Amino acid sequence: MGIDAAGLAILWTRLPFFFDPAGLQADLAKLEAEMWMPHYNQRDYDGDWNSLSLRSTSGRANDILSVGGAERYKDTPVMAMCQHMRAAVEAFAFPKSSVRLLRLGAGARINEHVDRDLGLAGGELRIHVPVTTNDKMEFVVANRRLVLRAGEAWYIDFSKPHRLYNGGETDRVHLVIDGEMNEWVLEMLERSSREMVTESFEV
Repeated sequence: MGIDAAGLAILWTRLPFFFDPAGLQADLAKLEAEMWMPHYNQRDYDGDWNSLSLRSTSGRANDILSVGGAERYKDTPVMAMCQHMRAAVEAFAFPKSSVRLLRLGAGARINEHVDRDLGLAGGELRIHVPVTTNDKMEFVVANRRLVLRAGEAWYIDFSKPHRLYNGGETDRVHLVIDGEMNEWVLEMLERSSREMVTESFEV
């Protein structure tokens, strides 16, 4: 790829983007309950963890697998329905593969695990844009609790151990954008790690 990420060691950083939460939530409200699919990693969670695709290899919204390179993916009808989410996706200038909404229900837990390819060394990255969240949401990466607020955008190295618990009374929904590293990404991450203030707490 002609990209050297060896000198960039970033576990997480808030990115220099902000998307209107009211717009994202208006898009979310258009989506019907039966459109959502239970997450396929059923051994990794307890409670309700559901997904809906804006980009998939088949072009179907109920195809929530994230496999293969960006060239295999196409928009689903949900992308056309959600203009604010589409604008958020288009703000990131890297080749996108899977784009999904991930909904963690109230009281649900994702057990600690690693996604080995989702780090700078693997050439792939994952961006999280919170759509809805609450103050009792626990998002822990490498034993640090991160505070992600609605409308923000975050890069997180998911090759590190991470776990989640929604201790609130409302669902947590994130727009999750997967893609391939390029020079634009590296410049963005370098700038963000220098300039953006992020909150984390040891657990």
